[in-house]
Amino acid sequence: MEILFENPIILMALIGLVSTLFSKGKKEEEKRRRPPQRPAGTPGHTQQPAQASTIERKKEKLENRAKRAAAQMEQQYTQARQKAEDELESLNNRHRTAERQTETLRTREPIKKTAQSQSFAPDKKKLADAVIWSEILGPPRAMNPHRSVKRK
Repeated sequence: MEILFENPIILMALIGLVSTLFSKGKKEEEKRRRPPQRPAGTPGHTQQPAQASTIERKKEKLENRAKRAAAQMEQQYTQARQKAEDELESLNNRHRTAERQTETLRTREPIKKTAQSQSFAPDKKKLADAVIWSEILGPPRAMNPHRSVKRK
């Protein structure tokens, strides 16, 4: 044992070995005392069980609310779609009915041409009457005066 204390290199190695053993024990003890460090922004698991259960309940409520909203939106969509399809069918039926009616009217009465529309033959008496009526119904003479004397 004297050899260990006489040689300074062995003595220093022995002191270093003892100090590392004691320092490791202190570090392990400190780790047990404080919780492990987490990066900033991540929540710790130091919540109480009551808080965790309330969070779970709130989460479930939100999920249920989202499911109900999705179901309600889907129901509204199907109702609106059904209504639009019914209206489209109604309009198609009206269109078909109108087409049938026009087709039956076309086949029943062919277009009749009158004798007057086929030939236009004015006679002198009708033309004279037309001129007289245009003078009667036209603008008054005072609005369009006829000067017989030429002005210089």
